[in-house]
Amino acid sequence: MNHNKIMNGSAIKRSASVDTLDDGSVQGKRARVASTKKRENTHLDQKPRVGCPFYQKDPITHHKTTSCRGRGFCEMAKLKDHLKDIHRLPKRTIESLNFKGATFNKLRTIEEKWTQVFKILFPKVHHDDIPPPITPICSSDPKSHFLPARSEEPALGEFNLRTFSSNLRYILLKNYGHNLRAYVPQLVDGFEDMFDEALKMTQYPRAWAEEASNKYIESFDGLYMVTQQIDISIGGLQRSVDMSSLPFPTVSVEETDFTEGKKCLQS
Repeated sequence: MNHNKIMNGSAIKRSASVDTLDDGSVQGKRARVASTKKRENTHLDQKPRVGCPFYQKDPITHHKTTSCRGRGFCEMAKLKDHLKDIHRLPKRTIESLNFKGATFNKLRTIEEKWTQVFKILFPKVHHDDIPPPITPICSSDPKSHFLPARSEEPALGEFNLRTFSSNLRYILLKNYGHNLRAYVPQLVDGFEDMFDEALKMTQYPRAWAEEASNKYIESFDGLYMVTQQIDISIGGLQRSVDMSSLPFPTVSVEETDFTEGKKCLQS
């Protein structure tokens, strides 16, 4: 090959693909780095992500912080960095988040580890009141508040299924749980059966999310309508339910607000 022609730029230019570039060329190194980063980013996108515990506990207070309400964290170390940088946790609390220690080593999934982090940060929150690790991404469509991201990956699909279930239960019980369980516990049990049935639609990958959300909203509407009857029939309900045997406090109709859950579907 005539090296002078190459120096003069008259030689035929080689392809810029990684395969045809010399191992030592600058372009070759850049292409390989870009290709590696793309594969790494794709892998990270397929991993389940957990949200900021502060945002999951109180989204109203922390909704202005982008990293709190964002996509979440696919690694516990990144969540720890977020807690240090954004929430300025005390040194003692940070030291207790030792993900290589015995407490966290025995936990297998990122969801379990996130729950342990939440317990450390908020020890006074009852276990049943711990929010789900992930809040579905919100959009202008109210149904999307209750839908997981779609995925072709079976592992992530299973995680989303668990997240979907956890979120629905959390939303229901957060808005109505103590009140409805005190007055009509059988209604809550029936509702859980309905959305469990909706979750089984995952065998239809393209349609399940829409159908499941429709079934959820329909049953939610039914639940909402029933709550409007409580002030009319509360006397009969109290006679049919042994209030003293319930493991949570009862709430009077005057103290009860059944509109919040409805608003979240209309926002």
